[in-house]
Amino acid sequence: GGERGSLAGGGGGAMRTLEGAVVLLTGATSGIGEQLAWRLAREPLAALLLTGRRREVLQGLRRELRGAFPGLEVETFACDLGEREGASQLFQEVQAAGFRPTVLVPNAGVGYAGGFLDAGAEHYRNLIELNNRAVVDLTYAFLPGILAARERGGVLFVASTSCYAPCPLFTVYAASKAFVRHFAEGLAQECRPAGTSVVCVTPGGCRATGFDGAAGMKVTGLGLTLGPLTIPYPTEDAAGVARASVAALKRAARWRNVWPSVTVYTSRLQQLLMTLSCLLVPRWLLAALQGRTMRNSLPPEKRASLIGGRAWAPPRDGAPVARAEPRGSAVAARGGRGAASAAAAPLLQS
Repeated sequence: GGERGSLAGGGGGAMRTLEGAVVLLTGATSGIGEQLAWRLAREPLAALLLTGRRREVLQGLRRELRGAFPGLEVETFACDLGEREGASQLFQEVQAAGFRPTVLVPNAGVGYAGGFLDAGAEHYRNLIELNNRAVVDLTYAFLPGILAARERGGVLFVASTSCYAPCPLFTVYAASKAFVRHFAEGLAQECRPAGTSVVCVTPGGCRATGFDGAAGMKVTGLGLTLGPLTIPYPTEDAAGVARASVAALKRAARWRNVWPSVTVYTSRLQQLLMTLSCLLVPRWLLAALQGRTMRNSLPPEKRASLIGGRAWAPPRDGAPVARAEPRGSAVAARGGRGAASAAAAPLLQS
């Protein structure tokens, strides 16, 4: 009985160790989310709350974490944050279980790589629902309790290096992550008087997470082709991203009044490349280069379906422009909600 969310050692002090924190992590069953769960479990938390759609996978992860960290309380909440009422449902279940999270990590997300018109409009609505609306709804619901924790409270947003510049062939996903970055940077200023830490990490392409396959791309294929030369794009691993993310959250409290930067790279090499690119390269040219880099990660059938390689029918009597569906392509959609094909369901929410 009672609320489980009080902070060990009182409410003062910076978030140097996450001691006594109650952390709520979404999208916890695969990729970066799963690695974040393992990394957070190493901290002296009061409780680790994990969410995702796949109940059995969540429960398996819970058993593994409890076996590895016997003193840690781990609880799971299965829900679909892509549904309109998903965030509200999660908030009510967490509250009913007696938990009051002091740290929120809204990590769940979905992506699609390919030409903009090669996925159905419903797919993009679903992407925005999960990547943006759910993040705002979760933050709105849990932020009052996080602010009450003062210096021990925090929010760790997960964006992407694609948030820094336009990214053709990843257009809507990149825009959704730019939203997350701007949201985090604005919210951080509002939360400063309470001493609450707000951080937004921006990982690059991660190997062996399942993200690229679900999004319809191959992250190891990323590379900038200039004539006969292809320059490989540097990738990261999920464990390294998780390690850098938790370190950034703890570091934010210590440096808040010295260097209150919100956005944090998870790779020094990515930081160098993106900083130089954004400083020295015009945005239109940077967008073109990013498009070339993305194109190499797409399978041949997706490359053939891009706007430049398609046949377009002229509009008749004010009707919408018709588009020819490329042979062998499938319209991407979220699984379970009118998917056109089981092979075209790039759902990354865990």
